[in-house]
Amino acid sequence: MSGGLQTGGGARVERIALFGFYFAFVIVGEAALLGALCAHYRDGWLTFATGLAVACAGVALVLFVRLFDRYRTSPEHLFLVLAPVLLGGFAFFMMPYAVPDEFTHIHRLFDNRAGQEFLNVPAQLHQVYTFIGNYEQLASELAVSFDYTQLRQTDFTVAAYSEVNYLVPSLVVSAGKALGLNAYVLIYLARLSNAALFALAAWWIIRRLPSGKQFALVFLLNPMLLQQEASCSADALCNIAILCFLAQVIALRAEGCVGIPWHRWALLGFFFSLVFLCKYIYLPLTAAALVLLPQIKRRWIRWGVPFAMAGFAVFAAVFVLSSGYGRILDEASHRLAPSVFAPRFAETVQDRGIPTICQFAGENLGWPCDALYPAAAHVPLAWAAYLAVLAVALLASFDGRLSLPWHNRLLFFLLAIAEQLILFTVLLLDDLSETGPIGGFQGRYLIPAVFLGAASLFSLKRWRIGEAPVHLFAIAVLALDALSLAFVIIWFW
Repeated sequence: MSGGLQTGGGARVERIALFGFYFAFVIVGEAALLGALCAHYRDGWLTFATGLAVACAGVALVLFVRLFDRYRTSPEHLFLVLAPVLLGGFAFFMMPYAVPDEFTHIHRLFDNRAGQEFLNVPAQLHQVYTFIGNYEQLASELAVSFDYTQLRQTDFTVAAYSEVNYLVPSLVVSAGKALGLNAYVLIYLARLSNAALFALAAWWIIRRLPSGKQFALVFLLNPMLLQQEASCSADALCNIAILCFLAQVIALRAEGCVGIPWHRWALLGFFFSLVFLCKYIYLPLTAAALVLLPQIKRRWIRWGVPFAMAGFAVFAAVFVLSSGYGRILDEASHRLAPSVFAPRFAETVQDRGIPTICQFAGENLGWPCDALYPAAAHVPLAWAAYLAVLAVALLASFDGRLSLPWHNRLLFFLLAIAEQLILFTVLLLDDLSETGPIGGFQGRYLIPAVFLGAASLFSLKRWRIGEAPVHLFAIAVLALDALSLAFVIIWFW
């Protein structure tokens, strides 16, 4: 018995060590490659950074092959094999400020206070909408010696987001400031901290799901999602919170036991708290937990939960309205009239539907192409191939092991639709124009709704394609994400 425990413990230590070395060589190698890219304009390619990048790439490749072969049948471990390369790539090679709204979120890393009209940020940081155009300009920015006693005020504060959204990256930035590191180096370190959180969360999500692991693997390696998670955006923790919550709901429903252990409820409550603190607009999706009602042992609790959720919904609505949205509603409530809402919704779907789906699949990375062209990297064709791989992975996820009644599946699907309608309503109320399609809808807003909508299908009858080896999906999505990264590097070259 003790020998078996030692063997198991030894295997675990070996696994952790292998992944640890792999992560380290990948991140150091990609950082060195960024340094080589920045330096080659002046010094050519024969530099220490190039040599370090090549050496690390060689070691990382050996470890990649070994880990990929060992865990080729394990979706969650395959994710950990692919994630460092891709998350690190997006963190390093996507230019600072190029991720949507990142310049405003970066301000919160240096002054993490919610609800403020002004924030104090380093005076040497770029002004908003002033982008770094290429790696040669980035090299100049990385060489600047920052004086953090010189501050300026900015009114780009993303004041509605909680301090929790930026807790980890802002702590990283604070530590770096104390060491006197360059602000753009700190931005990269903050990006890596968010990427690490997402990698751990995504590994847990795939491991926790009883079905749909093929879909989850491909979905969580969506290039647009990776871009958001390997950035300083508040979206990083927002997506982690809601996706973990939904995965826990699906897993608990699949287990089907009456009398769910308290620690399972506690974890679900933790994820719910994160959703509440991080992004109010995702709260309607938490109603997916209603499928767990039959598994509550005490009848009075089972009957009381819907009323408690309804009461919380009223409280949340009052809280949001009192936070400034009440004024917007008063000024633009006429837009909710069916005669106004329906035509504008139809015009938005017609005008923005296909572009939004393309953005979701990574058709352009950085800002949407029609918003801020200098910070938008166009990726042709790969987005269509990604959608095809995602669709095949979804079909392969129909295995029948997840026994969801039809009304549970319907609830998931309706919540996914309702989330998009609520989001459209918010954008409509905030839109400056009185006619025509609204322009604020972006592909990244589809992330949690697509995940929940897909989960409503996991319990369908198994298809023969479900026998496809999971490592084939990993290879396909790795190739597409690598292609997307290549276009990003070329764009900012």
